[in-house]
Amino acid sequence: MTVPTQPSSPTKAQRGPLARWSRRCAWGVGSLCGVYIIYWLLVAGAVWGFAASMMSREVSGNRLDVEAAAVSGFPFDFDMRFQGLEVAARDLGLAWQPPEGDLKVSVPAYAPWSFDLDLSGGHRLAPLGQPALASTIDVTQGHLRSRFSAGAIPNEVDLALGPVSGNLLDRLPVEAERVSLHFLRPGSRSTLEARADAVRLPPEATNKLAAALSKLPFIRGASAAQLAPALGSFLESAAVDGFAEPALPAMPDRAAVARWQKQGGVLELQRLSAKLQRLELSGQGQIRLNDALQPRGRIDLHLAGLTDFINTLSETGILTAAQARFAVAMMARMDTSQTDAQGQPLLSLPIELSDAGMSIGPVFLGPVPQVEW
Repeated sequence: MTVPTQPSSPTKAQRGPLARWSRRCAWGVGSLCGVYIIYWLLVAGAVWGFAASMMSREVSGNRLDVEAAAVSGFPFDFDMRFQGLEVAARDLGLAWQPPEGDLKVSVPAYAPWSFDLDLSGGHRLAPLGQPALASTIDVTQGHLRSRFSAGAIPNEVDLALGPVSGNLLDRLPVEAERVSLHFLRPGSRSTLEARADAVRLPPEATNKLAAALSKLPFIRGASAAQLAPALGSFLESAAVDGFAEPALPAMPDRAAVARWQKQGGVLELQRLSAKLQRLELSGQGQIRLNDALQPRGRIDLHLAGLTDFINTLSETGILTAAQARFAVAMMARMDTSQTDAQGQPLLSLPIELSDAGMSIGPVFLGPVPQVEW
């Protein structure tokens, strides 16, 4: 009687090509997974070290306080969660605190030089040392993405918020459907694109502003009830596109701005636009800094649809018939040689920023507001 024996495993030569390739693929995938796990743990350790260094830090008067920090997100991200976060940026003159001090920063494992910041929930932004000017910003949805270059200087920032509601200067509630900003610093110049859509005042703020405007001499006679409908939709849209050359300094302190000015720094406003009901504004300009680091330059604005806008104000009773005729007469004395797409006069308003002050054409408006660096 013979005892059956177990079949021996096939030798390497006996395995078919498919089996050999499957085995190699399994070893390859396993090796890659092992290398990735080691990579993730090493980078997570570095990220944790960075998060721990943020627990209490102050650099040149800029302070960041964190009560607790944690790192998670395996396998695709490095998620840093900060609790009890407070930021005081002296260089920007701002203090910022996220909702309940809780903030999550996601760093993609495949691109650790960038990050994604969740800005939903509600954030408080207040000027340092000026609590009376505090502004509260509530964001329903929002994110901030940034990529860094050498030296930990952000070379690209992409900010998108919306819908957004806020209380500017603790006095003026404002709402916007969307606010976006894109900043790019590829090398010798900085480019900026900013846009806001459907900026409006809530009813309570509209009524308060209408009551205040109804007391002004040049529109006296119009009631707050007449003014309120025109003020509800504050701006349908507004946009700014431009660039700075050389590139703007990473931290805009006085010394860095002075170096930028000595290098011939200029801010080119390639496109300014805004739309308010029937009134459309467009323009471009150029701004430089003088030796005192104060803005000087020229901005050329163009107003289209002004005739329709004046007629609308007259029809709604905001302007009397005499005031509307006076506004049209004043417009005729200005530069209206160009026309818009509808054939209406295109009013040009050159705004000059000089050492003597700020003016629109021959009309002097007053001194240029001082910038504190």
